[in-house]
Amino acid sequence: MKLFKSQKGYTLLFAVLTASLVLGVAAFTVGVARKQHILISTARDSIFSFYNADSAISCIVASWNNATNTSPGSNNPTSPSASVSCNGGSLSTDNFFESISSDDWPTVNAFKPNSVVYRSTNNSISFDSNGGCAKFEIWVGYDSDDKQKSIIEARGYNVCDSSGEPSASSRTVERAIRITQ
Repeated sequence: MKLFKSQKGYTLLFAVLTASLVLGVAAFTVGVARKQHILISTARDSIFSFYNADSAISCIVASWNNATNTSPGSNNPTSPSASVSCNGGSLSTDNFFESISSDDWPTVNAFKPNSVVYRSTNNSISFDSNGGCAKFEIWVGYDSDDKQKSIIEARGYNVCDSSGEPSASSRTVERAIRITQ
């Protein structure tokens, strides 16, 4: 009888240790799953943003080429005559460009120093399929060989408000694409 009394509580101790181990493994698994969910969501949002920027670039180049039968770089920036239409909206290039100083040029050295450069800014395109949008800028100027060049930059966003502007949400992701012609 004394032998049984000395082992009293062993089953309870073993049950508590086993429950603690199982709870620890479960907490670790939930933590890993949560982090994976955050990474997957961020990757998805990044892909939406990139594709919105890519769609804006494609739409702008195709619309401009269809309107003028030329590339954006071959238009005369002082009197552009193309109409850029995309996703049901339209941007006329009458008063589309503004003359800018060399301080406002794109960070790439694509344009000739001290030449006149024209740009259009604050243009946006909304995409209904995923609630995203893109903002784009177009620069037209001359390179060092006096050939006209165009730079089109689109910034895609995964979350936008009803006016087509990027949302102030912490979930908003921006991805940019720049092409030079």
